[in-house]
Amino acid sequence: NKAWNYYADMSDDQVEAERRKDTFWHRPTWPLGRNGRHDALKDPFGLFEDGPDGVAAEEPARQRFRENAPELAALATMDLKPPVTIATLKARYKILVKQHHPDANGGDKQAEERLKEINQAYATLMRSFGA
Repeated sequence: NKAWNYYADMSDDQVEAERRKDTFWHRPTWPLGRNGRHDALKDPFGLFEDGPDGVAAEEPARQRFRENAPELAALATMDLKPPVTIATLKARYKILVKQHHPDANGGDKQAEERLKEINQAYATLMRSFGA
């Protein structure tokens, strides 16, 4: 086996092409974007500037997001601004829960009500992510 060379009869270009195919296990790939699979991505907040066909949308993404009132209100409750990732949302949720939990506030009813709002906002945003 020491003397065997898989690439022995290949040119430099063929060796490079073979090495590139190995990076994705010789399976077909598709680019994201214009003629790719951009439409398969979820965009719960409407932040992509282009529509699924790659053509610029008629209205800016921020305006489309503003029309979605439940998510906008939930972001305001969580004190977040788009773009938001699931990791950012979870981190902010943990901070707010620790801050407003009734046990941390001596059973304060106002903190308890704020915690309920935070829980509802978190659930709304997680649903919009599809989680």
